[in-house]
Amino acid sequence: MDNPSDHMPGEAATRPFSVGVTLSEARKQMGLSVADVANRLKFAPRQIEALEADNFARLPELAFVRGFVRSYARLLQLDPLPLLAALPQPPEQAPVAPDTITTRIPFPHASTTRQLNMLWLAGGVGVAIILGLFVWLHEKAPPPVSSEPETAQTIVEPVALPAVEATPVPTEITKPSAIPSAKPSAKPSAAPSAQPSTNAAPVPVAKTPPTGVLIYMVFEADSWVEITDKDGKPLMGQLNLRGSERKVNGNPPFSLLIGNASQVRLFYRGKQIDLTPYNRAEVAHLTLE
Repeated sequence: MDNPSDHMPGEAATRPFSVGVTLSEARKQMGLSVADVANRLKFAPRQIEALEADNFARLPELAFVRGFVRSYARLLQLDPLPLLAALPQPPEQAPVAPDTITTRIPFPHASTTRQLNMLWLAGGVGVAIILGLFVWLHEKAPPPVSSEPETAQTIVEPVALPAVEATPVPTEITKPSAIPSAKPSAKPSAAPSAQPSTNAAPVPVAKTPPTGVLIYMVFEADSWVEITDKDGKPLMGQLNLRGSERKVNGNPPFSLLIGNASQVRLFYRGKQIDLTPYNRAEVAHLTLE
C-alpha cells in the first residue's frame, strides 16, 4: 500500500504560488499576529485576513492592493516584486475584429440612376437661369454715380460760409469743427471690441473647506478612502470619483486610509494637511487627533 507522504513533495511542487499564503507563513515565522500587523501597517484586521486568504474581492481596487502588498512585504522583510507579479491583472478588452464591422452599401439600379440624372439636369437648369438673370440685371442697371462731388461739396460749403470769414478768430480754429462729425461713427465700431470680454470663461475658484466640518476632502482623481473614529466605528469606506468632495464629522481621533493620495486634498479643522509624509506607494495612512 502506498504511503500518502510519498506524494507530498510532488503536490507541493505543483502548488501554484499564493501571495496570501506567502505573507501568512512569513508573518507566523516572525511571531506576529494579525492584530500586530494591523497596528503597524494601520490596516483593518479584516483586510489582512482577506489578503492572506487571496480573497481580493473583499479588497478595494488593484492600485490599493498593490500598495498594501508592498507595505506588508517590507514589514516581513520580503522581496515585494515576486508578490506584485503574482497579483491578478486587470482584464484586457478584446479588440473588435474588422470582420465584425459591416457596412451596408446600397447597390445602384436603373431607377436610382434615372433619378440622379434628373437631379443633375434640374440643378444645371437652375444654375443657368440664375446666371442669365444676373447678366440681364447687370446690363439693365444704371451706371453707378460717383460720390466724390458730394464729398467735395460738403467740404467746400463750411469754408465758404461768410460767418466764418467775419470772425476775428484765426481760420485754423475752424478746421477742428469738422472733427465732431466723425465721432458718432467711431462709437459703434468700438462697441464690438468690448463685447467678447463678457463671454470670457470664468476663472476657476479653488474649493475651500466649509465651516463646522472636521474632515473635508476634494478628489482630483478616483480614490478609495476609509475613515474610522476613536471607537473604531467606520465613518467612510467607499470609492470617491474625480471632481467630488466629502464632508465627515465624528469623534476624534480619526484613522484614515487614502488611496491615490497624491490626487487628494485633505482639510482638518479648516487647515489643509500635507499627505506627502504619509504617502507610500500612493497609499496614505495617518491619524488625526
